Amino acid sequence: MTRIRAWSMGLLVLSLTGCVTPKDQQGLAMSGLRSWHFLATEDVLGRENWTLDNRAKFFVVIAPADSSLMPQQKDGAKINRHFAEQTYAHFRQWFPNIVFSDGIALSQQQALEQARQQGVDYLIYPQLERWDDAQAPGIGQILPGAGGIDHVAAIITLTDVATGRTLQNWELQGQSGLLTAFSDAPSRLVDESLTELAERLSGHASQKRRWAEWF
Repeated sequence: MTRIRAWSMGLLVLSLTGCVTPKDQQGLAMSGLRSWHFLATEDVLGRENWTLDNRAKFFVVIAPADSSLMPQQKDGAKINRHFAEQTYAHFRQWFPNIVFSDGIALSQQQALEQARQQGVDYLIYPQLERWDDAQAPGIGQILPGAGGIDHVAAIITLTDVATGRTLQNWELQGQSGLLTAFSDAPSRLVDESLTELAERLSGHASQKRRWAEWF
């Protein structure tokens, strides 16, 4: 049985038994389209079933731009700042005691020192690893791996400020789909992953996300 048939039959069984609502069905359908690269795909690797106290204090820093990872981008520092701001905005929805750094931390050690000066509990270090922003693709180029398909990859590191111990590294991946190659931007490809990560750490992962993980 092919994956698409198995996915479709699974959705049908869940629908007939009343296990999913119409809203959940829509979310699962979107998940199926993403799995076949018609829509943008996003993922968070490194999922653990543990949560953090929403009263904890966090510090988000801006990592230095790495020209070797984004050689085609003229303003890597601006891109890194924007990604750090995205991370801050998503975590702030669930963790109100969060501070955003004004400057660039040249290393994780420097970021840790800054976090200790802020008197926070946890350091969030968002580091971009890949940022491909394909420009004006032609119709013949809209294929996975070709021009027109945006990619983004990043690692978010969570550190216990008191001990300096790295608690977790999460890898975020995003790729635009065949139907969205013209409209997607790399920054949009990590939005859902950042939302999922913040929700999970706060203990508020949505039911729709739990169902989607089954397929």
